[in-house]
Amino acid sequence: MFEDTKVGLGQLPDSHIVGQVGDTGEGSGNHLHIQVGIGSVNNVGDPARYFSYSY
Repeated sequence: MFEDTKVGLGQLPDSHIVGQVGDTGEGSGNHLHIQVGIGSVNNVGDPARYFSYSY
């Protein structure tokens, strides 16, 4: 259920999670949108990776 996988230009701390709950206008219920950013591997300067989930 990955959507819009993106490669970030900056770095985020590991397990950096931002969640937002709102009505997307699809259907009659609320949909949960979670964006997760994973920091660089072994702190070698790899770009952070972002994953968006929509339920």
